[in-house]
Amino acid sequence: MAMENHFSRTMMDKSDEELKAIVGSENEYSREAVMAAQWEIERRERVVLEVVEERIKEEQEAIGKTKSEAPPKVYSELFLIIFGVLFSVVGSGILIAMNLLQINRRQQAVFAVLFSFSFIIIQGVLLVSTGAIAPFISIPTSMLGVILIQRMIWEKEYPKGLPVVKRSPWLPLAIGIVLTALLMYLFYTAYGVLPGTMPAAK
Repeated sequence: MAMENHFSRTMMDKSDEELKAIVGSENEYSREAVMAAQWEIERRERVVLEVVEERIKEEQEAIGKTKSEAPPKVYSELFLIIFGVLFSVVGSGILIAMNLLQINRRQQAVFAVLFSFSFIIIQGVLLVSTGAIAPFISIPTSMLGVILIQRMIWEKEYPKGLPVVKRSPWLPLAIGIVLTALLMYLFYTAYGVLPGTMPAAK
């Protein structure tokens, strides 16, 4: 129980310096006033101590929570670039979206996929309009597309340096190979030649 007397309420309105001055000048004040000043000083010290202890507890809980949370499992940037060059920027965009879902960024994941689709449309228009040999434009532009998604979306949500666990690339790589082989087979069935080997129109 807090100790009080009829001076206690008055002492609550005084600053720390005034309270210390009263305690240090016992001859100038009544015993009850000095006691009330001393009690108020002790009360304030307890309040400060409780606040500090509470903050320390919150920080320790936050540190413990951070340590207990496993880092996200993500596909590495190098694999994403290679995947984008071999298959499609859209494929890498989907993988980056999967990375974002690991840290509960659903809107950013959707944006990553939409951005990748928009990018390949621009990439296709560029290839058609320039008439350049496809690999000389598709490879660097695919690399650019993946890097843009990685820098603009992923690293904005999860900066470099934060812990991650590298996800195995074999499953998406196998899916990419199977889908590519299937598309090539369908193209060959329809046109009798493989993509990129059709003779130029005279």
